[in-house]
Amino acid sequence: MRADKKIIYALGVALIAGIATAILLFSKGGGTERSQESETKAEIALENFYSAIKVGDFETAKTYCDTASMHDYLERYMQKWEQQSQKDSATFAAIVSTLANTRMTVNQTEEMDGVCIIDYTLSLEDLIKNHKATAKKEKGEWKVVTITEEN
Repeated sequence: MRADKKIIYALGVALIAGIATAILLFSKGGGTERSQESETKAEIALENFYSAIKVGDFETAKTYCDTASMHDYLERYMQKWEQQSQKDSATFAAIVSTLANTRMTVNQTEEMDGVCIIDYTLSLEDLIKNHKATAKKEKGEWKVVTITEEN
């Protein structure tokens, strides 16, 4: 192999290795787009909340939210989950699979005076919905207080 081809080959290998390393360092499993180090505890509470409701674990979801403020939100979601689970099992399986493939991406987080505003998107293939969550500390732990869909 000629010297210039060896250099191009070595640069290509180095570029691929660098990209692979960046992906491993900056990606996190579980459907989020930020590294664990850059996440706030409020973001982690929001992610855990969504992870629980995506699989229908509403008791766990309640531990990550201010149940007084989020009671109606969870109640509506639980009712829809229950209605769908009683219908055709193939349809419900497809719904659960779709939920599992939904990704949450945190876009921006602002924290001030024990309140955290988290701008994020939920996406599934080409469908993207912007949301905003408010979280606050209760007894030393972050709890999701409100979730709104942005237009």
